[in-house]
Amino acid sequence: DSKDQITLICATGGTGKTPIWTSLAADLSARRPPLFEKGSDFADQIHRDPMKILFFSAEDTVENVIKKRLRLQSAVMRNIYTISVSNPNFDKVRFGTKYLEALIRKKRPQLCIFDPLQAFIDGKTKMADRNAMRQTMRHLIEWGSQYGTTFLIVMHTNKQMNAWGRTRMADSADLWDIARCVWMVGDTEEIEDRKSV
Repeated sequence: DSKDQITLICATGGTGKTPIWTSLAADLSARRPPLFEKGSDFADQIHRDPMKILFFSAEDTVENVIKKRLRLQSAVMRNIYTISVSNPNFDKVRFGTKYLEALIRKKRPQLCIFDPLQAFIDGKTKMADRNAMRQTMRHLIEWGSQYGTTFLIVMHTNKQMNAWGRTRMADSADLWDIARCVWMVGDTEEIEDRKSV
């Protein structure tokens, strides 16, 4: 069970990380089954209220990209909150800051999304340092328990060839142990074959 815990989406650039998390946010804000429940035998047995979503994107502009995508995916926008990267307070949105905790305490989101991971870590933290990453991420674990928030963190994979699983996670495979759920996103050989036809 990953509720109130940390979930990771890991992928190389251009393979669909943003469409996946905006689809999740849109569906959960509108009380629809998210993509991992659609078509399942138990989807109609799950009843949930519309969720409050808090997201932070350091890669795409909120107005021109993210909110447009959410609207196209029929999100209930009154249930979705954010601070744009152009807002001076965006720099205060870092794991462990009092500012971020105050936002979570005030909004009480059921889901909080960060895209990408590297933008929300203190610049002094070395991702390859296991102890440093655990210390950084422990705040999210504490806040999840305290405020009932599940955290979804988007991160890039590294460029290692013939690597899989935790070794594909950029800079800090230790995140694999910290997370309760990990989604690896990418193209399959079947998709590559179709593209070449």
